[in-house]
Amino acid sequence: MTYKIILNNEVNVVEFVKKANRNNGNIGRPLYVLGYGSLLYTRGWIGRGMDSPVRKKDLKECRVSGFERGCYGLYMSSHFYGTVHKAVSHINGVVCKMNSIDDWVSLMHTEAIAGFRKVYNYRVVNITDNVSGITLPKHSIVHMVVNELRNAYMYKFHKAYPWYYQNVWDGVVRERSNDFINEFLLTGGIKK
Repeated sequence: MTYKIILNNEVNVVEFVKKANRNNGNIGRPLYVLGYGSLLYTRGWIGRGMDSPVRKKDLKECRVSGFERGCYGLYMSSHFYGTVHKAVSHINGVVCKMNSIDDWVSLMHTEAIAGFRKVYNYRVVNITDNVSGITLPKHSIVHMVVNELRNAYMYKFHKAYPWYYQNVWDGVVRERSNDFINEFLLTGGIKK
């Protein structure tokens, strides 16, 4: 499947997986995924088809510059958390190390990313240089799913997914620090 790369620092996911597969599933560097919505808490990682279970201690709080969190994830007639590039903004989130390329692929399939699906919601972006507030191993890579800018306008024509924002809020309150919760609310997070 070919698709057009359109976002800054966008990862060509098809080539990324092909390269890993040529190296027996090894990408040669520690790989992390940043969560900023339903991936902020352990229950949000359940049902993603990953072989390695995610525990609370695996989710490390951090900050990401250059992005804005909002209701930009769109599916059918509903919206949920997403991000768009915005130079003067930042969000907070958590990074989680991927234990295999298979776990990364399974997770990305559940996020409906461009390159894996013809009808997609997100694109994968390398945000390694945008992450702060955490020390990662040398040569680490951090990926995040990002929406196209048009979603920042289209979400207004969608409605909130009934239970989604409540579940995220409950998970954030249960597992994140007070400083994180305050920053979450200041950077597009919704209190339910």
